[in-house]
Amino acid sequence: EAGNVPEDEMLKTFNCGIGMVVAVPETQVDTALAAFEASGETAVPIGHIERGARSVEIVT
Repeated sequence: EAGNVPEDEMLKTFNCGIGMVVAVPETQVDTALAAFEASGETAVPIGHIERGARSVEIVT
């Protein structure tokens, strides 16, 4: 607010990413979500891991 910087520019400049990523086996997703909820945290499944060619892809 004090710097008069537009919100879209702030999101590009400052790290406003996902925060924390926890990978658990698919069979343990419900248990992990319950544990986060019990500790007062909000957790949301965001994807899954698939076996594939060994490579790195950076998506921006």
